[in-house]
Amino acid sequence: MAAVVTKTQNRDVIQESAVVLANEPCRVRGGGGVEYVVERAASCLMKPQVGDEVLVCLLPDRRAFVLAVLVRDGVRKTEISVDGDLSLRAEHGCIEIAASEGVSVVTPRNVEMVAGKLSIRAVAAVLASEAITMVGKTVHQEVDRVKLVARTLDTTLERFTQRAKQSFRLIQETDHLRAERVDYVAEKSITMHGEHAIVTAQELVKVDGGQIHLG
Repeated sequence: MAAVVTKTQNRDVIQESAVVLANEPCRVRGGGGVEYVVERAASCLMKPQVGDEVLVCLLPDRRAFVLAVLVRDGVRKTEISVDGDLSLRAEHGCIEIAASEGVSVVTPRNVEMVAGKLSIRAVAAVLASEAITMVGKTVHQEVDRVKLVARTLDTTLERFTQRAKQSFRLIQETDHLRAERVDYVAEKSITMHGEHAIVTAQELVKVDGGQIHLG
């Protein structure tokens, strides 16, 4: 894209439009076809790209700065880049980031979020991590269906209560229960079956019923 070169002079400061020829270092072609290296001004957040038409400020000490990107091809990516930390702050308002094609947050370090309340709404959500730690006072979940697949599951609870209309457990190998007292109560029937059945007690074995059939 060819730039229309214009110059304005205020005392010893010269501003002109130029075309970016290369990055790192940023080299531009200014008025009269002169090429020179420029720096990006601290206030210019948009990183110039090759082909951009930019506004350049030439200082008396021979330094040159890109003040703004004037014209860029609309189909190319716009990058806001700074050296060092970047902080966005709205003293009396909200900050909203919206995009029609998606939002990505990428960093090799930590992502920290601090808020009074965190709400995430999505049609589908995927969380993948090698280790997940959750610390909280209460957890309340309302879901239609839960499916858990794990190699091992260890839980330590002070009290465990389950209520279900139907319950099925399929143990392929061994099922162990160790308790001080075990109390099973069925309103209609209890059936226990095995190739071998052994009931032992250290002091008392009592079998009581309207009818008792042995053998």
